[in-house]
Amino acid sequence: MTVFSIPSFHIIRWLFRKGVFFALLGLLALDGGLGVTSAFAGVTVTPTTLAYTATVGQADKSGSVTVKNTGTTAITVTWADSINFLYGITPGLSQTIPAGLSGTFTLKARNSTLAAGSYNGIATISGGGITQQVPVTLTISSTTPAPTTTSGTGFSISPATLAYSATVGSPNKTASVTVTNTGTTALTLTYYDAVPFLCCSTPGKTISVLPGASGTYTVTARLSGMAAGSYSGTATISGGGITKQVPVSLTISSTTTTLTPVIGLNTTSLGFAGKVGGPNPSAQTIGISNTGGGTLTWNVGDNAAWLTLSPLSGTNTGTVTASASLTGLLAGSYTATVTVTATGATAKTIPVTLNVASSTTSGTAFSISPATLAYTAAVGSPNKTASVTVTNTGSTSLTLTYSDAVPFLCCSTPGTTLSLLPGKSGTFTVTAKLAGMAAGSYNGTATISGGGLT
Repeated sequence: MTVFSIPSFHIIRWLFRKGVFFALLGLLALDGGLGVTSAFAGVTVTPTTLAYTATVGQADKSGSVTVKNTGTTAITVTWADSINFLYGITPGLSQTIPAGLSGTFTLKARNSTLAAGSYNGIATISGGGITQQVPVTLTISSTTPAPTTTSGTGFSISPATLAYSATVGSPNKTASVTVTNTGTTALTLTYYDAVPFLCCSTPGKTISVLPGASGTYTVTARLSGMAAGSYSGTATISGGGITKQVPVSLTISSTTTTLTPVIGLNTTSLGFAGKVGGPNPSAQTIGISNTGGGTLTWNVGDNAAWLTLSPLSGTNTGTVTASASLTGLLAGSYTATVTVTATGATAKTIPVTLNVASSTTSGTAFSISPATLAYTAAVGSPNKTASVTVTNTGSTSLTLTYSDAVPFLCCSTPGTTLSLLPGKSGTFTVTAKLAGMAAGSYNGTATISGGGLT
């Protein structure tokens, strides 16, 4: 019997300053096939804000953000913005990033044609079902020497923005900016904002900073009662005759997630064999599980009179027994399909075969166990082997031949031919070549023939 599980994707909301990504991993094994583990992709973006600074008339500036693929499959990420001072994205609006690696978007700011002032906007980076906002700021200062030259007054702010991210119902969040006195005289600096969701500047509205020293404003965002959405505003820090703007952004994501059940099966096929007038073949089982979210309420059915399933329904995890009856059947091959359905989930099917051998005096017959060659592996794993045992159930000697045209199979051991005396068994061990194979599901069909039977 083949054992596998189907991968699931859980829809994830990106949090603005730090992302949390979950992946549910699974294994898939198909008849004569190879199931390779796979997981849902996640991304991180560094830095979280794209900030440009320039003076009037200065050549256009370049800025970059790096996107890292933190998942286990390659993803295509796309940059989008409607910011009129951005242009010239490199390497382009979209790029594909392999698992575990990073890609960079580099954009130019058209500062050379703009007047002194502060400009801002919001860009997005999306991929793998995730969309992340990237605040963009451009601060252009005048080229005219400020009167601070003689007084030695000046200060810098880092980071250039106050950025908050949260989910609905989160507790209050804090963010900080550090102000450094870059002049030669002591400065008294004052923080001010009229942003409705901000409060509680610490250590207060005013700080005194000596030349070369720094001070920090820590500002709290009140989240109580706020709905999901994006909010923004502007704060100012002033001192020594200088006032600088500090863009403020708040992104609140919904806590609502959709839990969708997914049918997981531990086998991709069933195979039975018997002889006219002989006993029924041994029953086989199908393992059913919920590899998604929510509740999986499943039902099973088949389309053949000779096949019986029990039980016919269940919730989440369960085992269905499949039994084949030879009563009234002539020699030949029979096929059927088992269908597994569930509310809100995609139905799955399992092909079933029954080979009934003749009871004639020729005495030629053989059985195969297990009925499938099933492999599971992770990307980069060494080659895997699987075996089938063939038993001569007839009354005459048999020469059996193994054959396949499956691209990823090779190296049957002890070879492609076995000779078996009545009642004796032999084994074909077949190797799956994994080098260079990507994550995914692969399958094919092999045959074993002898004595006029295949």
